Amino acid sequence: MLNDYLFSLDEIEKIKNSNNERIKYIVDLTLKRADSFLEKKAVPGDFGRIIKGETEILGFAYYFTGDKKYFEKARETMLTFCEAEFWNPGIAHGGSFKSRSEQISALSTVLMSQGYALFGDLLTSEEREKVINSTYEKGIMPIMEEWVLHDTRIHALDTMGHNFWIAIVSNAAMALTIMKDLIPNGVELLEKTAKCTEAWFKYQGNIINCKPKNNDNGGYWEGVSYFDYSVYEYCRFASIYRRAFGKHPFNDEAILKSFAKFFFDNYYPSSETDYWVNFGDCSRIDTRELPTLLLRYGFDMPELRWFVNQIKVFNAGFVNLLLVLINEENKEAKYPDFNSGYYSDIGLAYFRESFKENSTLFAVKSGDTFNHCHADAGNFILFKNGNPDIIDSGTPGTYSHPCYQGYFVQSKAHNVVLFNEQGQDYRDNYKNHAHNRGRIPYFKDENGFRYALADCSGPMSRWFRKHHRHFLWIDNCILIYDDIECYENGVCNFLLHEEVLNESSFKMLTPCSFTLKEGYTEHHREPNCQYKSYNLETDSEGHAKFVSMLCFDENIKPTYEKFETYIKVTYGDKKFFINLLSDGKVMHNNCIIAPENYETDAIILADNNGKSAVVNGSIVRKDNETVFGSWNRIFGYVN
Repeated sequence: MLNDYLFSLDEIEKIKNSNNERIKYIVDLTLKRADSFLEKKAVPGDFGRIIKGETEILGFAYYFTGDKKYFEKARETMLTFCEAEFWNPGIAHGGSFKSRSEQISALSTVLMSQGYALFGDLLTSEEREKVINSTYEKGIMPIMEEWVLHDTRIHALDTMGHNFWIAIVSNAAMALTIMKDLIPNGVELLEKTAKCTEAWFKYQGNIINCKPKNNDNGGYWEGVSYFDYSVYEYCRFASIYRRAFGKHPFNDEAILKSFAKFFFDNYYPSSETDYWVNFGDCSRIDTRELPTLLLRYGFDMPELRWFVNQIKVFNAGFVNLLLVLINEENKEAKYPDFNSGYYSDIGLAYFRESFKENSTLFAVKSGDTFNHCHADAGNFILFKNGNPDIIDSGTPGTYSHPCYQGYFVQSKAHNVVLFNEQGQDYRDNYKNHAHNRGRIPYFKDENGFRYALADCSGPMSRWFRKHHRHFLWIDNCILIYDDIECYENGVCNFLLHEEVLNESSFKMLTPCSFTLKEGYTEHHREPNCQYKSYNLETDSEGHAKFVSMLCFDENIKPTYEKFETYIKVTYGDKKFFINLLSDGKVMHNNCIIAPENYETDAIILADNNGKSAVVNGSIVRKDNETVFGSWNRIFGYVN
C-alpha cells in the first residue's frame, strides 16, 4: 500500500479483530462483492461495466484476506484501462457536442487512482508509469480542460452546474490528491480544482439560465438521491485531501453540517427498512452513503453515528461504513432533535412527529422542474406506521424507457391538481426549467401549529391564474385546502396516489366525482397500479376549491358542511372554518365572515378544543369579544 489515504493497515487489523456482529456482517458483504468482481470485466467507456468502488473493495479484500487474487484482478482492470484509447465514449450530456470528460471518465479516474494508492507498490515500475500516465492523460486532464481551466474550459456553473459538476470535478481532485507529486504541476492543478469545488457549493443561481442556487441552507434542488451522489463525491475527495494535507480543501464545515440536516429531513426510519422522500428521480428505498463519508471526513455529529448504527439497507459504500463503525464504535449516538425542515428557495417543506421508528412524516414540494426534478408543483407524500401511505411514483429505474418521459416526470404521476386532465408544460422538464417556479412562501412550525403554503400558480400558469395549496397539521390530522382560479371554466382534477388503493389516511371532503386512472409505481415499466382523480367543475368565474384531510385516528370521521361564506370541517374536538370570501373576490375591503360564534378575516380559522389558530388572519372575535387583533395578518395560535 503506497499510502493510507483510503484506509490504513491498522484499521484493517481492528476490523479483523472486532467481535461486533454488524461489522462481521458487513465484512461478509464486502468480500462477497469483491468475489463478484473477479468474474466481471470492466470495459472502458461502458458505463454499465465501470463498477463504482471496484478497486477500493478489491483493496480491502486483499489486505483483509491476503489473497493475491484480489490484487491480480485490480491489476488486470487497471492495465485494461491503460490500453484504452479514451475513457469517455465522446458524446456529452444531452448529445450536443463531443466531450472527453463526463461521468464515465470521472469514475474511471477514481477507479485508477484508488487502485494506484492501494496497489501501486505491488505493480512493476513500468506498470506504475502506465497507470499514472493514463490517469493523467485520459482522466485528470480532460476534466481539467473541460471543467476547470479557463483557457480551455467548456462548462459553466450556469449550464452544467448541477450534480455532474461537483461529482466530476471532485473525482479529478481525488486523483490529483493521490498522484499530486507524480504528474506535471500536480499540486497547482489540485488547488485550482479545490477552488472549483468551493464555487459549486457557493453558487447563487442565475435567473437568465433558470438555475437555482446549489445550497439553500443545506437543501439541494435535485432531490436526495442526487444530493447524496453530489456531496458524497466531494466528501470522498475532501476526506483524502484532509489526510494528505491536514486541512480541508476550503472552509466547508458549516456548509456540510447544513447539508447533513437536509439529509435527515428526507429520511424516514421504519422498523422494516430505510425509506426516503423520493421527489424527482429518487428511489424511496436505497443506500445513502453521505453520513459515513461525513464521519470519515472528521465531523463529530452524534446524529450521523445514530444513522450509521441503525441503517438497514446495504447496497454500496461497504468499506467506508466498516471504517466508520470501527473508528466511531464507542462514541455518542443520538437521533436528531428537530422535527421540521424548510427550504424556501427550492420549495421543500417537511414535518414529522419524531425520528423514532414508524412515526409520521409529511413532505411537500413546490419548486423547480428540470433535469431530475419532475413536474410536481404542490406534490405531497406521507409516511406513517412504518410504511408509505401517500406516495410519489418515483422513477422506472432507467431514463431511457419511454415510460420515464411519458409518465414518471409528468404531472399525472404526482399528487397535484390538473386542469381538464392537463398538467405542467412538458417543456419545463426537458428544455430549460419552469421559468415560473413553484414556491413555498409560508412555513411555520411553532407550539403545535404546523403550516405550509404551496404556491403552484407559476408552473401551472397556462391553466391557473392562482393555485394556493394550504397544508395545516394540528395534532392528529392535516387539513388540505386547494384554492384555485382558472382562466376559463373547466374541470379541475385532484390526483391522489396511494400505496394501497382506498387504504390510506386521505379523505376527500369536497363533494365531487372521481375516476380511477392507470399508473406506474417505482421501478415498474408497465402499468401496475391505479390512482384516483377527483374531478370538480369550476364555478362561473373559474373558481374551484378542494377540501381534503389526512386523518391519523381511524376512529374519528371528518365532517364537511358548506355555507354561503365559509366551509366548516369537523374532526373530533377540532373545527376548521374556511373563508370563501378570501379567494380574491373581495377587493379594498376585508373578507370578514361570522361562522358560529366567531368573526374572522382568516383564510382558515381552527378551533382546537377552545384554542384558536389562524392562517393569514388579523382578527378573531369570539362571543363578541376580541380574542386576537393585529394590523397585519399572521399565522399561528392566537390565544
